[in-house]
Amino acid sequence: MIKVNTDKIKSIREKHIKGELAKNILKTLAVGGILAAGLALPNIVQVLDFFSATKSAEKFKIIRAIEGMKKRKLVIIYEKNGVDVVEITELGKKKVLSYDLENIKITRPNKWDGCWRIIIFDIPEKNKKARRALNFKLKNMEF
Repeated sequence: MIKVNTDKIKSIREKHIKGELAKNILKTLAVGGILAAGLALPNIVQVLDFFSATKSAEKFKIIRAIEGMKKRKLVIIYEKNGVDVVEITELGKKKVLSYDLENIKITRPNKWDGCWRIIIFDIPEKNKKARRALNFKLKNMEF
């Protein structure tokens, strides 16, 4: 079984705007690979203790977030050796990568090094949304 970084799990307990809880759980699963502690409703107490959720409202938010991710096919839940396991899917991994693209930043040096940089990308017309998203991201990064 893969161990999950408990610091990342503790951050899940903090207050989140809509979607942030699911995003943090998904990132934690991506880092840890598999979360085994009994997620299905009969064993839900085990996973909630794993996340250190103490208030019933926090427990409900975690349950709802994971069930929502299951509906969107970002995670799968299955039983292994009598323990229910939550595992991130390929679609979930792609979603985590998109979160990382949202937070990417390039630091500008204090002094120009004299080298010009050019970015060229060839994204076909059928992927127009992806092309526009990349163009928008580059503009936001002041490229």
